[in-house]
Amino acid sequence: MHYRCHIFCCVNERESSHPRGCCSVRGSIELRAHMKKRAKEMGLDDIRVNNAGCLERCELGPAMVVYPEGIWYHYENTEDIDEILEKHIVQGNPVERLLLNDGQKFLDPSLPEWLDLVVSEIMHLGDDCLTIEFKHSNGEDLPEFSAGAHLGLLFDRHRLSRYFSLINNPVETNRYLVGAKDEEGDDSMTDWIASNIKVGDEIKAHLPTNTIELNESAVQHTFFGEGSGVLPLLSMCHRLIDIDAGFKVHYLLSSLGNNFFLKELKEICGKRLTLHLSDSFSEISATISNLHNEPIENHHLYLCGSADFMTEALAKTADWPVESVHTQYMSAPKLKDSDALNFSITLARRTKTLRVGETQSVFDVLQEAGLLNLKYACEDGLCGACKVKVLFGEIK
Repeated sequence: MHYRCHIFCCVNERESSHPRGCCSVRGSIELRAHMKKRAKEMGLDDIRVNNAGCLERCELGPAMVVYPEGIWYHYENTEDIDEILEKHIVQGNPVERLLLNDGQKFLDPSLPEWLDLVVSEIMHLGDDCLTIEFKHSNGEDLPEFSAGAHLGLLFDRHRLSRYFSLINNPVETNRYLVGAKDEEGDDSMTDWIASNIKVGDEIKAHLPTNTIELNESAVQHTFFGEGSGVLPLLSMCHRLIDIDAGFKVHYLLSSLGNNFFLKELKEICGKRLTLHLSDSFSEISATISNLHNEPIENHHLYLCGSADFMTEALAKTADWPVESVHTQYMSAPKLKDSDALNFSITLARRTKTLRVGETQSVFDVLQEAGLLNLKYACEDGLCGACKVKVLFGEIK
């Protein structure tokens, strides 16, 4: 049979520790299988998706080349594959964002997409707690966000200086509503907002991102929130009500009275909300442990709070399936001196090894070496903007 197009996908396999890396470690075998299946579903019988040995573009992988044009692509996920098939193979238009140039040695930095927003309302709710409403600067609908997502605001010379949890219902496309509260030890968040944001301000924001997405196929959802960890729960509860899913919320209150967004949570959750008044995490820990006495198939847990709270809560989930426990840290864990380690990292695409000292982070070392070839934001390891794939090695 004569094919009008041949696609060669590198599926070369090497040891994961090989200095150049390899496409298969980065998922090329599975992605090539998806491409072949998707092409068949689309009725593209006149193209052939081929396995290829090493295409000698290891640092740029996963890589493929499309003939007869000889166009090269880097791809990372099934969405990239689908776009190549639909735009290039069907419509004849190369996918510019995935193209590899002749002689290219390294991938270009992943640049974030930005939104132009305007501050439409700021509401002070008392107790050092407030909400900020944003709308699109030209009045258009805003991109959808998933329940539990957060929004990064750009202030200081193209840097994301603050991240806020989105707390409104995800079905609302005309606005983003974020919540903010002061935490013990913070420079006052509300004071910072008063000094930096006012109604009418135009602000750039990163597209909403999510590190604690709902598993909407779950039969039961149980949430545990503490401090600002209650904020992402608000949009998640909105969503579960909309899809008529079963859920319960446990909110750890402080005897000091700093119980932020309690009124809003009560209005959304009603009888699904259980309050725990304690200055320790023991009651929450006991509640998590007791869930084993009421086993529910396809039951998912969501834990949101400070680093200390998360440590205590996670200790009680050791027997739960990993995929059933979802977490979001609202503060970075504090390392003890005994946890400090010297270690090395190898950048597979650059065949370069760097040493990370006891008082440094990987982020620090990459930045100092001028090799920070990725987007980043909070610099605390919380927002997920700089998340990368680990190809091999032990993480402690």
